[in-house]
This record gives sequence, structure tokens and C-alpha cells, in this order.
Amino acid sequence: MESMKISVIKEDSFAVEAKDIAEKTNFDISIPRISQVQKNRANHAIKDPETYFRVSVFLPILDSVIEDTKSRFPEETLELYNLHVCMPEYLITNSVQDMSEKIECLVRRYSELFDMSQAEMKCLLKGELQLWEMQWKDTDEFPKTALDALDSCNRDLFPTVSKLLLVLATLPISNASAEQLVQEPGPSRVEQFTQKPARSRVEQLAEEPEFAQDEVLASEPVLHEPCLDFYLGAC
Repeated sequence: MESMKISVIKEDSFAVEAKDIAEKTNFDISIPRISQVQKNRANHAIKDPETYFRVSVFLPILDSVIEDTKSRFPEETLELYNLHVCMPEYLITNSVQDMSEKIECLVRRYSELFDMSQAEMKCLLKGELQLWEMQWKDTDEFPKTALDALDSCNRDLFPTVSKLLLVLATLPISNASAEQLVQEPGPSRVEQFTQKPARSRVEQLAEEPEFAQDEVLASEPVLHEPCLDFYLGAC
């Protein structure tokens, strides 16, 4: 997205494509009316339609998408994707030597879980991944999930790989919590009250509630006599 932003600033390829589409649809690209006071939209003092829409529309949208992507996928979240190097199917298609950068990232992030230095964990993890790869070379069926891979992993032979698979299996699928808004059909009593005119609301507040005698008596608590009687005599 950032490279697209740079190309848009330097070149007008998107503007040329927009012009072609506008000509095919008989649409005239023109600058909207520019007011003196900026209140509801951007008022760039630009006379060229291409530059105006690039500055006021296209570049702000790109900036918004870039910032939203960075907030959704920070560096800590992207580092979690390196855990898939422990999956057998990925190991078969990629050699351990090609994954050195991802292995170093895993060592930096998870070395504290193993009570060893980063150099020791790196050496141990590379050796286990090579043995783990050899175990799955002669088969065509690979585990599809981290739990299946963890069940097939011998914890005594592959202690580092098994613990990383355990981390991968226990990661949440999403950080969004399940929420459901339960709404009753029709407007609520608060909406009915607030949407009425002021006179109707005052009249509604001034209404005296009517209670039936049987309902009031039924709602009163039943008083029972105490089971034990206590008498305080004079000393």
C-alpha cells in the first residue's frame, strides 16, 4: 500500500485509468464547488481535477487503509505467523536453511520458555526441525491443524518443536469477543417516551396509576408468627 501511495504521487496511472472509464460512461470529471469556509469537506485550492481528487480523496483513503492495516497487524502479531514452520507440510516444501530468518525470530520471542540461551535454542531447534522433516518425507498425508501435528509429535524426541506447536495450538483464532445485541421487536418504552411530544410526556407523568385491591394484597408479604417465643423477665 505504501508503494502504491508513492507511485500515485509520482505517476498519474490511476488518473489515466479513471479518465478512460469516465469517457466510456460519458461522465465529466470536474472539481466540486469550493466554498470560502471549510466545514463539511476538504477545500483544497486546486484547479486541476486530477490533483484535486488525488489530494482530497485517493491519498486520504490510502493513508486510512495503511494505518488500519498497521493497527490490525502489528509486528508482534505478524511474528506469530512464524510458528507455522513447525507444521510438517510447510517443512517439506521449504528447507530448514531457507527458514533461518523465521527460526531466529522464534528464538528471540520464545527463548524464555525453554530456560536456555538463544544460541542453544537456535541450534536445538534447527536439529529438531531437520529430524521432524525427515519423519514426514515418505508420507503424503500431513496433519492439517496444530493439534493434529502435536498429537503426532513425540515430546521426548522433539521437546522444542512440541512446545512451539503447543503455543500455536493455544493461540486464539481472533481477538474479537462474541457479542450479540438482543433487541425486542418494536420500539422500547424509553423510545416511546422520548419520541412523544412534551405535552404528552407531561400528561403521562401526571397520570395516577390504578391498582386493583386484590393485586395489592397478593403482592404483600405474608407475615408468619415466630416459631419460638422469647420472654424477658425482670432481674
